[in-house]
Amino acid sequence: MRDINGIVTDAEGLVRSVMGLSETGVALALDTLTAKLSAARETYSETRGCLQSSVESSRRVTQAYVTENPWRSIGVAATVGVALGFFFSRKR
Repeated sequence: MRDINGIVTDAEGLVRSVMGLSETGVALALDTLTAKLSAARETYSETRGCLQSSVESSRRVTQAYVTENPWRSIGVAATVGVALGFFFSRKR
């Protein structure tokens, strides 16, 4: 996320500074921005891959637990439902 914020900040700075640049300066600024965008895409792809892997692993573990302990899972879900119902129905 910091990479994206940095890219936005860099892009805003480039837009402000492009007005007074020559063609060479504009080309250099665009190369810099392109390099930063490429780095941000790579970071995004890596982060997305890690998150997908983590979510899939959690899903498999949860599925195995519920399959092995169906009644305990129902009990936990009911208890959480009652607790949330009590919490949200309380008058403030």
